Amino acid sequence: MAISSFNIKPAKRNSFWHNAREAVVTYTIDDKRRNQVDRSAKDAIRYYSSLLQEAVKNYTQRTGQKIQTREEKFLWEAIVNLNAHHTIQDVQKLARELENKYGWQPVQIAVHRDEGYIDAKGRKNYNYHAHIVFFMLDKNGIYRFKKREFGAKKMSYIQDFVAEMLGMERGKSKKITKRERLEHRQYKQLKQAEQAAKLEIAQKAKLTIQELKRQIEEFRKELIERNKEYAQLQEKVYTAEDYRALQALKKELNKSNMAEIYEEFKKLKNDYDKRLEQIEEQNAKIARLREIENEMMQLRPQLETTKKKNEKLEQEIQAEKERSAKYLKTLAKATKIAIEAVGGEVKTPDDLVEKFEEMKRQLNEYKNMRYIERKQSDFDPKEMRAKIKELEGKIEELQAENRRLRAKNANLKAEIEEMMEDRGYGMGY
Repeated sequence: MAISSFNIKPAKRNSFWHNAREAVVTYTIDDKRRNQVDRSAKDAIRYYSSLLQEAVKNYTQRTGQKIQTREEKFLWEAIVNLNAHHTIQDVQKLARELENKYGWQPVQIAVHRDEGYIDAKGRKNYNYHAHIVFFMLDKNGIYRFKKREFGAKKMSYIQDFVAEMLGMERGKSKKITKRERLEHRQYKQLKQAEQAAKLEIAQKAKLTIQELKRQIEEFRKELIERNKEYAQLQEKVYTAEDYRALQALKKELNKSNMAEIYEEFKKLKNDYDKRLEQIEEQNAKIARLREIENEMMQLRPQLETTKKKNEKLEQEIQAEKERSAKYLKTLAKATKIAIEAVGGEVKTPDDLVEKFEEMKRQLNEYKNMRYIERKQSDFDPKEMRAKIKELEGKIEELQAENRRLRAKNANLKAEIEEMMEDRGYGMGY
């Protein structure tokens, strides 16, 4: 039975693909279909993007600022030891509890049952564990994994909590063991090294020709299996020459040269293992390129949408400018007509009102004096009445035009101010 362990580190760029077994993994010892995962790599990326957009939007609306946390701190990945009976539901329950306690939002959860090592007797030793990728911003955009808040004491409590949730024996603190948690490749290499050391001791004590031939043949078959794993990449790690070299060792083996053949076999095995490591490094780079491609594909629709929005905004601004210019031209023309109608110098709408009021006073005075003037002067009353009526009509028309122009002026001015405020320009007059 495994002891509990909760080890958390910044997520790697290919974590989503690795956890979902959508990347090439060469160190497994069993069928990947035994694993469980709640989201594919594509779905995990899509979910992460939605969480990020919500956090950024809420933070900006609340503070008026951009999020200060660097992007490389957004995603952290926890590796949790399990036993054979644990399921993904057990891990999801643990993740929910951690989210309730600390605000860590789980993006992807996977349970791996295909890793471990094969001992010298060919027995499979499984390393059951889970991966939980957390988004460390809460819904308000606040970073929830600050170093000062998660010191040794808090992390020790989390180890206790994880052991209790999973019903496992609590692991010893690394302050006591002085050991760091090993990555899957390091774990396999350590176990293989331990097995190799034990085997070498047994071999030195008693190594027969038949036993060494068996080891060479088993390694040759292992190379064939490795090549099958890489068949989907349309490349071979090992060639026919590599197989022939191992066959040659078997044929040349005899009692007199057994020690030399054994050393040569170890050298070939070491060289072949290094070649595999180089291939895996290349595959990691390929996975990174694919990840960049996916990121670009995700961003492309957003860039197109932003471009269209900018074009539409520029068209709206240009249309508003044209409307403003047309309005100002119309206003100037109307003002000129009004000035010509009332005569004199008019600079503002208030001046125009004063002119109208003056004309009204003159008209009233004129009406009061009509009787006296009729007696004192020789004029045609019908002609005078016609002129008065014409003047009254003209004044009423000008007053109506003035009211219309002032209302239109007020409406357009308010519309321009609202438009300028929306565009962030402010009024310049």
